[in-house]
Amino acid sequence: MGRRRGNADPLINDRAGYRSGVRSVATSTEQIQAHVDEWVGWVTLNRADKRNAISEEMFASIKEVLDAWATDDEVRVVVVRGAGDQAFASGADLGQIDINTTGYPPPGARKGMTLTINKPVIAMIHGYCIGGGLMVAMDADIRIAADDAVFSIPAGPLGAGYPLIGVRKLVTLVGHAQASMLLFTGERIDAHIAERLGLVNKTVPKVHLEAATKALASRIAQNAPLSLAAAKAAMSAVIDLPGSSLEHAQDLVDRCWVSEDFVEGRAAFGEKRTPGFIGR
Repeated sequence: MGRRRGNADPLINDRAGYRSGVRSVATSTEQIQAHVDEWVGWVTLNRADKRNAISEEMFASIKEVLDAWATDDEVRVVVVRGAGDQAFASGADLGQIDINTTGYPPPGARKGMTLTINKPVIAMIHGYCIGGGLMVAMDADIRIAADDAVFSIPAGPLGAGYPLIGVRKLVTLVGHAQASMLLFTGERIDAHIAERLGLVNKTVPKVHLEAATKALASRIAQNAPLSLAAAKAAMSAVIDLPGSSLEHAQDLVDRCWVSEDFVEGRAAFGEKRTPGFIGR
């Protein structure tokens, strides 16, 4: 589980229903691409010619993909990335806004979280990660950035209002003082500063970004799915994210302790072998 094809543990294959190989996933727009590879679901923001500016169609398609993966046992971790060499996402697609009309926020500005799923999500960030693109990245649980990544929230210079859910995530990640600096000035910061602030978890050379992200996703996917879901629900409840509750999180935590996977985990620990978790 989580190993490269040809090296997978036969015990894991038999017990956990592991299937090697890449499985393409149909999406409602070519602006989003998706596939599953060795427990990991990959979502690609596919508008490289627009620096992956996010359209309404993209928001809708991401939701459709993640809704399907929420109950797909072959997906244990999700990675979101941007196509091309220039950007993770350069923001919302302002071209969809009629500049002669007031009271019309850009795509996603009135939405809740974009990356809503009960499984760990990693944002694999390179190049521009700006405005609405940063809001999508902050929806992820973990952010790995290339050393060429650039972050900014240009709401002030544009005269826009940054969505409340984005502000909540930003303050949670970097604190009130640093969030104030980013929101009030609209300044751009590089990946190393973003890591120091807590906006990203880790910065790596761009040439190593994909390998580092795959290694992290594989490591997470080796763990028990119920434990991952419980941890994610608990963290969401602690910071009071929309749709979360302490009661639901506690139910998921309790479920772990009576699961088949807990029995398997203990047995594998005692036998000094890799566990084969099945999510039950």
